[in-house]
Amino acid sequence: MNSVWYLNRLKKMGLAEIFKRLIEHINANVSRIKYRDPARCCYDHFARKNTTLILRELPGCPVPADWKHYRIFNIEFDLTKSLNWYYSENNGNTRWPKCHYSGINYRHGNPYGDVRINWELNRLQFLPAIAATDSKSAESILVDWFEKNPYLYGPGYISSMEVALRWISVYWAICLFNQPLNASIEKTLTGFAVAIGKFIESRLSTHSSAGNHLIVEAVGLFWLGKSLENSKLGNRWISKSRKILSEQIARQINPDGSNREQSFWYLGFVIDALLHYVLLEKREEISSEVWNRIEKALEFSHNMVLPDGTFPDYGDRDDGVIFRLNGQYDESPFPGLLNTGALLFNRPEWYLNSFTAKSRLNFWISHHDHDKKQKNQASKSVEFNKPQLKTYRHGGMTLMQWEKGRVLFRHAPLHNIHNQGQHRAFVHGISQHNCSGLPNFAGLLANHDPLMQS
Repeated sequence: MNSVWYLNRLKKMGLAEIFKRLIEHINANVSRIKYRDPARCCYDHFARKNTTLILRELPGCPVPADWKHYRIFNIEFDLTKSLNWYYSENNGNTRWPKCHYSGINYRHGNPYGDVRINWELNRLQFLPAIAATDSKSAESILVDWFEKNPYLYGPGYISSMEVALRWISVYWAICLFNQPLNASIEKTLTGFAVAIGKFIESRLSTHSSAGNHLIVEAVGLFWLGKSLENSKLGNRWISKSRKILSEQIARQINPDGSNREQSFWYLGFVIDALLHYVLLEKREEISSEVWNRIEKALEFSHNMVLPDGTFPDYGDRDDGVIFRLNGQYDESPFPGLLNTGALLFNRPEWYLNSFTAKSRLNFWISHHDHDKKQKNQASKSVEFNKPQLKTYRHGGMTLMQWEKGRVLFRHAPLHNIHNQGQHRAFVHGISQHNCSGLPNFAGLLANHDPLMQS
């Protein structure tokens, strides 16, 4: 990033955020000196005598998968063999450096390639599915990761969100092990939880960075707290993450179910995170506002997503999810999210009858009879003889449904002309219908929505 980018970024920050980032920068450099010796970074060193790991009863069922040819984006990995956790996309000729994360150049133009490939590998999102099928293999992968990835070393620590995602994968997996943890691994896991919980807590994406990252970090911190719930530290993280989620769900998910970030993929990412929050949370601890916002987000997604999983791909996206059963990155995650939401909120009309979606639901509930029950109530594609319009005023968009097609008009205010009270319309088609009548659609929309009449 050049100086102009940093200057523009600083202009968007208040004094509190600048001070917070300065403290983070100082702490990163202090830890770089403190942990310059990798021997000091073994996770069992962070375990506390009076802190024990609580393993919970999490769902999971065997998953048929080819672990020898597991794909991350377009790269194939053999998960049955020892993995290169510092893999870079440059034909394997270079590796991401095994050093303190603050010294790693991961920005555009770095010599290692796209950091997302390494991040995806180190999220360990294949671990719960492997653990449900073969816990010994999952344990072997986990031990290998701990041995080769000291605390704060490598690109996996650049982003606190990555650390949070990794814990969700690790914790779900160890809760599915079919044999008790041996003392050595349990001590390592406890130290790991303590260390990364403090790391996430000190590097939350607050202020102007508060978006999907902050929600995912809070959910990861919540899972860490629940795993150490018998300690003051764990209870502090539970309390802090609940507060963050209560505030951010109301802030980031609009009352109509759309999201403030104006990215449909990130809405799915947030929904996935919140489903993980609900999985471990007590129902009485979730306020009615939070519960309703999650339901509205799922309802909005259901209205936008076609039965085959096609969705309006507007805004930013990085193909990230919280939970994966396999390495099929070309499959839409929304049917699986909707199926889980259908169960959680008793909304059978959301249920989509696809193999991937059913597999995810089966893993989450570990009960195949439910799938048979829901199948008869699966969502069906409804055809309208006349255009049907629904406006999402908070999200700044209007959805038109006509016969088999859908057209989404986005008319959110643009920041550079917002002060003039003007709006522009952007059109996204999710359609199997001939849209030659699109000009008439726009005219109908203008009559329907005052926002379009300016």
